Amino acid sequence: MITKEAQTIEAQFDPKKLREAREEKGLTQTELAQILGGSVSKGHISNYEIGYAIPTLSTLKKITEALEKPSMDWFLTSAPKGFFFKRKSSTML
Repeated sequence: MITKEAQTIEAQFDPKKLREAREEKGLTQTELAQILGGSVSKGHISNYEIGYAIPTLSTLKKITEALEKPSMDWFLTSAPKGFFFKRKSSTML
């Protein structure tokens, strides 16, 4: 679950979008983990997809490249009630 402390731009990651993109590509979680070169396990991907964990920006970049999706596709298009957007940095993926 996303904690109050994690409510930065990175916390706006939408886990459903990752699963949809992976399935659209016809990959299992295990296959995606293998494509990512072992730096991310099937368990990590599962946790990202159910919202128990948020990938780091470097991991998100690898996932973006593997699934051939624009980096902004992984984020919520609107914030849920009670969420706020906090600009942490201008780092580009």
